[in-house]
Amino acid sequence: MESKAFFRRVRACALGLGAMMVLSGCAEDARVEPLPPPPFPYPLMAPIAPPVPQVEEIAPSIGMPPDQIWIPGVWEFQGARFVWRPGRVVPRPSSTAVWTADRWDRLTYGWVFVPGHWQ
Repeated sequence: MESKAFFRRVRACALGLGAMMVLSGCAEDARVEPLPPPPFPYPLMAPIAPPVPQVEEIAPSIGMPPDQIWIPGVWEFQGARFVWRPGRVVPRPSSTAVWTADRWDRLTYGWVFVPGHWQ
């Protein structure tokens, strides 16, 4: 008989929790599309060194607006191999912003990717 009472309490708690979610709007939020995953998980680690960066044709700076900058490509580690992410032109957040490039740092147990950032 104790098990029936236990299950009744569990069911009552679950129903109460469900009602609270509906009333608070949580149930509605569960239907919202999730954000897309980032292009790579952070920290991105690799057991081996990345290859030498590829030679890229840099976008011509002549005629490029001063509020844009060329960001060089970088190797990403996906699964068990490196994949090249090509360079791109991006808007500069401010006229004084300076881009610090992506890089791979050597650790004792492998390599860790340090994403580029604005300073």
